[in-house]
Amino acid sequence: MSHDVRASGGPPVGGELPIDAQPSLGHAQQLKAQLATAFRHHPAGAAIITVNGANGPEGLTASSLISVAVEPAIIVFSAGRTTSTSRQLTRGGRVIVHMLNADAEELANVFACPGADHYAGVRWQMSSEGAPELDVSGPHLHGWVRDVMDAGPSAVWAVQIDRIDLGDRDSDALVYLERRWRHLRR
Repeated sequence: MSHDVRASGGPPVGGELPIDAQPSLGHAQQLKAQLATAFRHHPAGAAIITVNGANGPEGLTASSLISVAVEPAIIVFSAGRTTSTSRQLTRGGRVIVHMLNADAEELANVFACPGADHYAGVRWQMSSEGAPELDVSGPHLHGWVRDVMDAGPSAVWAVQIDRIDLGDRDSDALVYLERRWRHLRR
């Protein structure tokens, strides 16, 4: 059964949706619950994004990674704007997107904790481009932040990829589904 949830019956005729359009409080709570439920049942791959910040290496776990274009090679991901890592992800900054295999589940948990010392006891090195590179088996996408877009309490980063280390493509993948990590056989 489909539940059609619209803030005001649809977009204005012949115009753009106003950015600040807000549904009623009751409707907003319903949308929040339904969106959380919908995405809780939608599996998502896991990645760790690393950047060399003003105070050293930073990183975060994201399950919002998508490929946007192959020429030029562009990916996007989203995260909350208030983390220390998010504040270091600036236009032109070098980053590495580490796509995670199942053997990196513990590391995904470490980098998912804002404010944690993500690099304590973690094997990594600085890449030739100047971004922290983790010792993980999955693909490493090297690139730079092309654009940043505010999206409510979050932001969306577009990263232009200029080098890829494919890594181990035969191991089980790590996916996030129903609020926990799962291993997906290839």
